Amino acid sequence: MNDTENDKSSAEGSKDLVETNETNQVIDISKTNVLDISGLDDEAKQQLQIKANEAIIDLQKKAQEANIDVQGTKVNLDNLNETVKDASREGTSITVTHTQTNSVGRTEVVMGNTERAASGKVSRSGAGLDDNTTKLLIGAGIIAIIVTMIIVNGG
Repeated sequence: MNDTENDKSSAEGSKDLVETNETNQVIDISKTNVLDISGLDDEAKQQLQIKANEAIIDLQKKAQEANIDVQGTKVNLDNLNETVKDASREGTSITVTHTQTNSVGRTEVVMGNTERAASGKVSRSGAGLDDNTTKLLIGAGIIAIIVTMIIVNGG
């Protein structure tokens, strides 16, 4: 790298630094916005700079977590897809349901070579919800008993 490139690289690297003069002092908090801290004392300025740096670090951590979660989701989906392909090649019927929640959000997947898989609907239990079948059967039974009692007693 020659001197001109070094100067250019140094200038590009320093554009993120806080420029100060006697009247205006600012902290770059988002690469597009600045916070005017000119009226603050040195201790307050230093505390704000520390908080801004901590916020940047936290944001980078969250971005890394999200990236890891996205990669993990991709690996899971690729494995499920391969499982379905293998079963299909072997002539086996298969329906795979997978749900997961991570920092990116919730992913619900139904894959397979069956009619259920083709519908693309995740079961209530697969979606993490209670299975209402038993509750519905009990309710229907109670209603049937009440209707029978009304008919038997002459309504």
